[in-house]
Amino acid sequence: MENLRSLWVALNADTAADAHTFLDVVRLKLADTPSEGIANPGVSFSARRCYELEFLIKAVVAVKKLETSAREALLSDAWKTGRVFDKTAGAHNPQMTHMLRHLLFPQSFEPIFSRRSKRRITESFSGIPRKETKRWSITQLDEELLLAREQLQVLYETKDLSLYREPLLSTWQADDSGSDAPSSERRYWVEICDVVNRPDRQHGRHALGEALWSPRRSSGAGGAGAVMRELEDGDVIFHFTDNEGITGASLVSGEMDENFTCPEDSDWKNEPGYRVALQEFVEVVPVLRSSAFLAESRFQDDLRRFAEKHQSLFFNRQLTLNQGTYLSQAPESLVRIFDEAYFVNSKAHLPHLEFADPEDHPEPHQHPRQTNRQQPANQVLYGPSGTGKTYTAMVRAVEICDGHATTNHDDLLRRFRTLQSENRIRLITFHPAYGYADFIESTCPAASKSPPEDNEAELEQIKPGVFKEIAERARLSEISRNSPVVPSADQPVWKLALGSNVGAAFRDMINDGFITLHHPGELNFRAGASPEAILQQLQQDNPQMQADDEAVAALHGLTNEMQTGDLVILSDSELSYRAIGRVSGDYMQLHKANHRACSQVRGIEWFTS
Repeated sequence: MENLRSLWVALNADTAADAHTFLDVVRLKLADTPSEGIANPGVSFSARRCYELEFLIKAVVAVKKLETSAREALLSDAWKTGRVFDKTAGAHNPQMTHMLRHLLFPQSFEPIFSRRSKRRITESFSGIPRKETKRWSITQLDEELLLAREQLQVLYETKDLSLYREPLLSTWQADDSGSDAPSSERRYWVEICDVVNRPDRQHGRHALGEALWSPRRSSGAGGAGAVMRELEDGDVIFHFTDNEGITGASLVSGEMDENFTCPEDSDWKNEPGYRVALQEFVEVVPVLRSSAFLAESRFQDDLRRFAEKHQSLFFNRQLTLNQGTYLSQAPESLVRIFDEAYFVNSKAHLPHLEFADPEDHPEPHQHPRQTNRQQPANQVLYGPSGTGKTYTAMVRAVEICDGHATTNHDDLLRRFRTLQSENRIRLITFHPAYGYADFIESTCPAASKSPPEDNEAELEQIKPGVFKEIAERARLSEISRNSPVVPSADQPVWKLALGSNVGAAFRDMINDGFITLHHPGELNFRAGASPEAILQQLQQDNPQMQADDEAVAALHGLTNEMQTGDLVILSDSELSYRAIGRVSGDYMQLHKANHRACSQVRGIEWFTS
């Protein structure tokens, strides 16, 4: 701990490398600490590293501005240091402000890294209502938590108490909100508003994305004022405008102003109202239209389930918009549907999303959701370590193979491994030593029963790499899938090597529906001719012809052995083919002026060419 304190004191805020190093030291310190409650800071720390770094630099600058004596006095007082952190934390709720408190003053600050968790613990054990704790600074919450700990230690007669272990954990983590317990710290809301006919929402400090505001006349139990009080710094607001769809997203900045006066260019001119400031507005282009999720069959079962469980959503069980709903919270699982629907059309994600790693927070209650969307040929997942890239790649791979992927973590991993065992998925890890030979192909000595003699050239064979193996397997699978006929185990299949006949003769065979051996002259091998009879006719043109000549066997196969219904493959190499067909007639002699010669042929019904 002293080493960490020394690094904190000596940190030069003007050197970005020093600040990044400190962030990494903090993360490693937390991850390596075995006690419960101090663990991996989680996805938010990595995904929002820029905000953690911004806070760290501002905090260091604030400390270094002080005279040496004042700086030493500050760093020896936990609560004064906490209040400095409060001023520099800003609206992004960095986890570093909580981490530094505990690591520098572990006796005063709990190992809790989110404002919401601290507030919920305070409400549970101190009995202070939410409307009060929402206004408190982080240091005020920490002071109340220390008092609560001292009381709990007396009650349980032990100092070995953790708020992340029983019997304390279930007390404050009980879901008393009536909504899905979020698996990440960020909360999401949907604002329903009109913009087209509202000058006050089109420009100025009260425009869309600049603020949320409402007249007080809607301040009932379920009115806008009551809902707006629940907003916290950093919450995401999705703007659903003109009954069209989600056109933008913003972040809440600060608490609700209850002394607000409605704008003069609005229908509620100078009336008392409520206002919450927003920041970092991002336009959603293209617009996420409501039909993209409310009218999509693959989402509708989940959406109806949400509407039945949460009566205050902006849509109902009939999957139509709830008229009169101004602001409603959206469970994270609903926001995931928004993002999936948006990704289908835009190949991008909605702004300000911060989901926890699904591998750490599975959602077994959800049903498998059919996607059946056309997956892009190449997909790149990027982000810092710990943001769920590997797990998301597994989900995408299963979706590509099956058309859908279950949201149940265990079922998805089981299906992924099954597809791996079937060679439908290959997981490859690239590293500096991984090269062309591993991925595409390489050459190696051919297998031989005896070593090569002196001065004898050693044969080499090509060894396919991982990608070439996958591509070849996919090619063969495509041929099998597109083939109009699958031969039975005992069905004859004939192979005819084209050789030099790839040109005009090949076109003749395909266009006129036959195969030929192209023996010129007036030879006519009637059906049933024996190999001896075939040899005699061939010897008329070539007296040197022998009974074991390949031409004799080939003509005998064409005229006598080949039967109607047999399959025929025209090949141009050992590993590739030009056409596949089925024998459709008996042997005949074909002679046409536009063909090269008299031919010995069989009629063929071609399937592919």
